[in-house]
Amino acid sequence: MSSSKRPSAPQAPVAETQLRSADLAVRLESLMANATEHIRQERDLLLSGADTPRLPDKLCRRPVLVVNRKFHWQEDLVLLKRWIKDRDPVLVGVANGVEALLDAGYHPDVVVGSVSEISDLALNECRHVVAVVPSKEQTTKDGRFERFGVRPQWFVSSGRSGDLALLLADASEATVIVEAGGPVGLNDRLGGSPNDAASAFVTRLRVSSRVVEAPAVASLSAKSASAWPALLVLVVGVLAVLAAIAVTPVGNEWLTGGAADQISSVVRGNQP
Repeated sequence: MSSSKRPSAPQAPVAETQLRSADLAVRLESLMANATEHIRQERDLLLSGADTPRLPDKLCRRPVLVVNRKFHWQEDLVLLKRWIKDRDPVLVGVANGVEALLDAGYHPDVVVGSVSEISDLALNECRHVVAVVPSKEQTTKDGRFERFGVRPQWFVSSGRSGDLALLLADASEATVIVEAGGPVGLNDRLGGSPNDAASAFVTRLRVSSRVVEAPAVASLSAKSASAWPALLVLVVGVLAVLAAIAVTPVGNEWLTGGAADQISSVVRGNQP
């Protein structure tokens, strides 16, 4: 795969839609109707994972980071820098999420998207390609795939690529799925088309036990990391106290006398 330096991809506009309360109420009502229809269409996929492709075994049962280039993806990837370093997750780019990962200095493992969404760059950089098509009749050979020597896995579904990437990770038994650049809050989730909102809503019901949003993961990672400085200070403090005791006459006698040997005998299980 190519690793040469390349110009940054043009920044897509951040999708921020502020909806009035009345609009939100209407969209919530529409969401319920569209979610019902989406469940009817994708019942087998959502209930039992039927026809959901799986990642290769070496990428299964690992943390997964799914990157969309839609909502605040740059900030999310910055926040996740420590978590990515510590956990070495499988990196999944949704369509042009591949470019977002490359721009941040990471090498994506998987791209998920429709044939038109998957760029030549993604085909060149990603080891695994999952192509989304609405029907089995469209799982035909594609000239670009052949040109890049790619044998894609086909994901037959009417759902959005971002939602199908979550289902792919879930079917591959990801220990946790972190979503970067995804929608956050009602305005983001309901600001798109009704069908997209329904797909996202139902998908998150299916994978809710595994999916965590990027800011929450970054916060937990920071709190975990902050414990180490405190522990180091504690150890240094204990050593300083021992050193102070050692320079006193009583402390010197205690260390050079039989006390240390008695403690060693107790640790070994011998009688003093």
